[in-house]
Amino acid sequence: SYFKLNPKVNDIPEKYAIEKNGMKLLVMGTINTGGSGCACSINSFIRQLLRHLILENEDVVIMDMEAGIEHLGRGTSDHVDCFCIVTEPNITGLTTARRIVKLSNDVGIKYHIVIGNKILNDTDKNFIRTMENAGEPAYIPFSLRILEMSRNPGKTGKLEPETEEAIKNLVNRLETRIKGNN
Repeated sequence: SYFKLNPKVNDIPEKYAIEKNGMKLLVMGTINTGGSGCACSINSFIRQLLRHLILENEDVVIMDMEAGIEHLGRGTSDHVDCFCIVTEPNITGLTTARRIVKLSNDVGIKYHIVIGNKILNDTDKNFIRTMENAGEPAYIPFSLRILEMSRNPGKTGKLEPETEEAIKNLVNRLETRIKGNN
């Protein structure tokens, strides 16, 4: 079948985004069935929507992409200023994070924040620091409350003080980066 390489997307955010406190959430979806075919049309749509949001609207866009490197080959990360690369303190996580840094440099993304997730101690932090080109990583401590909330969708609650502080520091760092680009 055929699909449009430049679909009309300027009305999508207004039609489908959920807005709260001046922020809009737009959930894009994923492939739900194995063997369902090529995702080219989906990626073409996402590329066009992001181009509209980032270049035409000059919006600040935060995307939670699936883990891995596929989006770097599909062009859905075009026009991105900063990559937050979340990794756990293990070989598999750091290997993937290294590949993401390299591939994102290849497509012109020069600013990265490596985020060590589920950090238990200084040994975990030091392990994350061994990654080449990690810059100054951010660290989010392991949180039993986040684990509990992830097991009970819709459940909310207060985070541990150290987790909340780490997230606030990361948000401040991102805000500084965003303001520096404007």
